Amino acid sequence: MEHRLTRLEATTQHIQDDLRGLRTEVSDFKGEMREFKGEMREFKGEMRAFKSEMVEFKGEMRAFKSEMVEFKSEMRDFQKEVRSEFRDVRHQARTDFRLLFGALIGVALGMATLMAKGFHWI
Repeated sequence: MEHRLTRLEATTQHIQDDLRGLRTEVSDFKGEMREFKGEMREFKGEMRAFKSEMVEFKGEMRAFKSEMVEFKSEMRDFQKEVRSEFRDVRHQARTDFRLLFGALIGVALGMATLMAKGFHWI
């Protein structure tokens, strides 16, 4: 009987040691879980900040796209104006050339007439 009691006490001691070990492991696990929860809260905060930055970035991209569309339309209008101006300049250049060429021919004929009259050819 005494042998059984000693054995029971030893078994009880082992169980208590195992329970202490389990309690230590559970408390360590709880500490790790608290740490993990803190890291998760921190991660969630970072994700919220990232989401707000992404929303801001999307807004900036929309503004940039609208500015680009506006810039493209302004460039098209500018190209149309430049083409129109060049057409006007070409038209005026033709008119000016014709006028200048006509004046040059008129002056040459006038000079030829004066020379002919001066040399008594007429």
